[in-house]
Amino acid sequence: MALLVDTCGWIEWLTDDTLAESFQPYLENIDRLVVPTAIQFELYKWVCRERDSEQALRVIALTEQGRVIPLSLRPDGACAPSGTFSAPRSL
Repeated sequence: MALLVDTCGWIEWLTDDTLAESFQPYLENIDRLVVPTAIQFELYKWVCRERDSEQALRVIALTEQGRVIPLSLRPDGACAPSGTFSAPRSL
């Protein structure tokens, strides 16, 4: 079963903050995770701001142990995994 951990969960775990233990069971097996590129982007920005770009790249390399899914916007502004786009139905 594929799992998804949001950006806040990654940050809690990476910083060993208050809720880190809650996310540990999911992040100890990163290869079972689905990692949208939007989460990679948010993590990269956060780590750059809090540390530096070298550390940010290490975090991104860690996320790439999961199944990275590129996301794109549909015409209605909603996100859809790349390659699965279908035109909205006419009413």
